[in-house]
Amino acid sequence: MKRIVLTLLCLGVLGTATGCALGPPAYGVSSPERYGVGAYQGEPYQRMEQEEERQFWSLWRQQEREQEQEREDQKRASQWELQREPPYDWMR
Repeated sequence: MKRIVLTLLCLGVLGTATGCALGPPAYGVSSPERYGVGAYQGEPYQRMEQEEERQFWSLWRQQEREQEQEREDQKRASQWELQREPPYDWMR
């Protein structure tokens, strides 16, 4: 029984200390915003999230193109090494 009471007490203190507790609504605050921090994200958040996703995929595509170019350059370099003649006759 003591453990349960102690656990509930600790959870209450931690919840209050981290800001998860709900206080009374402020005067003039619309209902979605009064339920705590982050309860309502709204359209600006969605636009920001879409922009971040677009930037992520743009960067990913750029890195893919750079890696592909690097692979092609390595392939060309290795083909050139195979095609060139040995520098000395005794190496043939």
